[in-house]
Amino acid sequence: MALSTYNIEYSAERYWYNVMNWWLGDSLGVLLGTLLLFCLLNFSSKDIQIKKARAAIMVTTAIMFFSVTMTSHYLASNSRETTRNMVEHEIKLIENSLYREINKSLAHIQTLSSFIQNSPYVSKSDFELFAKSLMKEQAAIKGMSWNVIFPQSHVGQFEAQLADLYGKPIKTKGAPLNDEDHLVAVKFITPEKGNEAAIGFNVYSNPSRKSVLSKPDSLFRPLATPIIQLVQSESSEPGFLLFAPVFAVPERASNNEVSIPQRKLVGYATGIFLVQQMLDVAMEKVPPGLFLFEMVEDGSTDVFLGNTNEQSSSLVGEPNLKVIKLEMAGQTWSMNLVARDNFLLHYQEESTRIMILLQFTVVTFLVLFILISNNRRIALDTMVEERTKELELARKLSEQASEAKSRFLANMSHEIRTPLNAVIGFSSLVKHSDEPEEVGLYLQKIELSSRTLLNIVNDILDISKIEAEKLTLETIPFDLNQILHQLQVIFESSAVQKKLDWTVSSEMNWNGWFVGDPTRLEQILINLCGNAFKFTGQGEVALEVNEKMQKDGRSLIEFKVRDTGIGISSEGLEKLFEAFNQADTSTSRRFGGTGLGLTISRELASLMGGNISAKSIEGQGSEFIVTCWFEQSPAQATYQSENNDHDLSGLRVLVAEDNAVNQMMIQAILKRAGMDPVLASNGQEACELVKSNKFDVILMDIQMPVMDGYQATRKIRQDYPLNVLPIIALTADVMPEDKIRVIECGCNDHMPKPIEVDKLLGCLSEIAVANKAVS
Repeated sequence: MALSTYNIEYSAERYWYNVMNWWLGDSLGVLLGTLLLFCLLNFSSKDIQIKKARAAIMVTTAIMFFSVTMTSHYLASNSRETTRNMVEHEIKLIENSLYREINKSLAHIQTLSSFIQNSPYVSKSDFELFAKSLMKEQAAIKGMSWNVIFPQSHVGQFEAQLADLYGKPIKTKGAPLNDEDHLVAVKFITPEKGNEAAIGFNVYSNPSRKSVLSKPDSLFRPLATPIIQLVQSESSEPGFLLFAPVFAVPERASNNEVSIPQRKLVGYATGIFLVQQMLDVAMEKVPPGLFLFEMVEDGSTDVFLGNTNEQSSSLVGEPNLKVIKLEMAGQTWSMNLVARDNFLLHYQEESTRIMILLQFTVVTFLVLFILISNNRRIALDTMVEERTKELELARKLSEQASEAKSRFLANMSHEIRTPLNAVIGFSSLVKHSDEPEEVGLYLQKIELSSRTLLNIVNDILDISKIEAEKLTLETIPFDLNQILHQLQVIFESSAVQKKLDWTVSSEMNWNGWFVGDPTRLEQILINLCGNAFKFTGQGEVALEVNEKMQKDGRSLIEFKVRDTGIGISSEGLEKLFEAFNQADTSTSRRFGGTGLGLTISRELASLMGGNISAKSIEGQGSEFIVTCWFEQSPAQATYQSENNDHDLSGLRVLVAEDNAVNQMMIQAILKRAGMDPVLASNGQEACELVKSNKFDVILMDIQMPVMDGYQATRKIRQDYPLNVLPIIALTADVMPEDKIRVIECGCNDHMPKPIEVDKLLGCLSEIAVANKAVS
């Protein structure tokens, strides 16, 4: 107590701080000394393990002592630097926050300007509603107004407008400074209550505001006034006005071209902003009491906002002075900041206390860890041995998985190269053949091989989505009988070619209409039936469909695929539905396939609330059973594809596609159907062509340079709604989220690449029918 009392550095406020520091320092010494005492207990022991443990404890104690000493020295030498960095960080935070508020103010006044400019006949209520929505977004906005420009000769007309708007006579206030001056008078203001005196006020009558509005760049960007005492303020509160020019919308000639005369300035969207509110937002995350600050305008020493209670700048000349220069819409402010000494001292003490507490905590835990670890050495050795066995097992499993993927990649390479070989080979033969029949046969083989490649790519995408848990289903009404009929037709040729009996039968108590994903259901059944035909050399393949039960408007449908093929062994059945595997690795060489189809089918069935099971006798055949729950649906109207035969001649089609090969192909398809295609290599070209030409439909690629399809579609939709100019997204982006995105940006439909000519012409036929109906 005496040492504290007679110490010139003693402070009663820091008494308990010093006590805590002394106690923590002594405790650190006790903890480190305890470890050394433990080392001396069995100092004469010859046991190797004890010697190793003693050596480890002594080394650890020395390291901890060295670490505590060095960190304490580092803290003492760098505390001031840390404090300085903290101050710099807070100043930068204030500067960035102020600029965010300034930019937000500029954005809001420009938004109001655009709203008025695009709404030339804006009403008082519309203006008030829009302005209030902007004011809710920024607390610094005191008010917003629409100031119109008119000559002095139109004062009577303006006052008549005000009388009609407000239901009472209102005179303009503020005489022009010069006889030739126009008036810039307040027409609308929000909030109106408390600001009635500002309605009709001629802001051009104020020299400083006139000076701002007379600047040449006032026609090109928002400009701010110097700091002023606002007309609307009830007390002395610094603020400023932001003026954003508003121009009359240019009239269009009969040919839709913008007329030659330049834009006419019709007024200013005006915002009234409070500096205190902007500063409060900027400093809300700064520790309170950290800074003394004063804000002055450029070229002035008068303080318009600060916490020093001084009228003139008093912080200039302080050793720790920091100055923030703020450029804001033609005005410059300086914010002088000085960190308070008492706060910095408190901050340094806090950092010191935190470091000592951290040292004490770390040393305590290390000491406890060392003491406990000596008693757990045997248990740890046992645990290490068990862990080693687990790691060995995990390594073997990883090697097996890697081997399975390697086999899959080898099979995939074979599956891709086989049809690719046909595509390249037959393409070469086509170039050297002059026989039409021979060329037709080669092209047919190329098409079949290309579709095989597409199926492989789709399988790879599906398995990737399954692994990422992003596989989703559609929910639309569909006719199950139609799907079964399509399956009957699809596999009819395979049955004839392999001389197999192929039957499709169904027993359902419902009308056959359900709600679900017909494409994915058809994918499951095609995969199972395709496997049945692939592995069956003689006999039959049958698809049986039964409605097992109905519950709460839903039906449990069972699909049974039977064949008399080679069958599957019991070992093969166990891994049948694993990805990258087939029942027998030799089947991938004998029959082909990627080993993904059943994995994908099982996942799809699971998403449909069902499952897939299999039973088989090797050499006699297999039976796969799929169960799925579907919501029942009333019968829907069906539409035939006779629109494909509709006369498409003369249909003007804009094709936005950056790939030259795709351009050539699409142009050939459209010309062959009698249409008139026009090509654009990017979205910007497409937008320019739409302005100068009339089109019946647009085929829009998505991934393009300069301007992509999303941007181009949104820009076109500003002038042409969905029913006036249809836009079809023709893209290789085929994920469900991609389809949703193109519809949301304004496209009428989504057509995936590779292009299926029949589907494309069918879609264009519907548009042709719609155009005929309108005309």
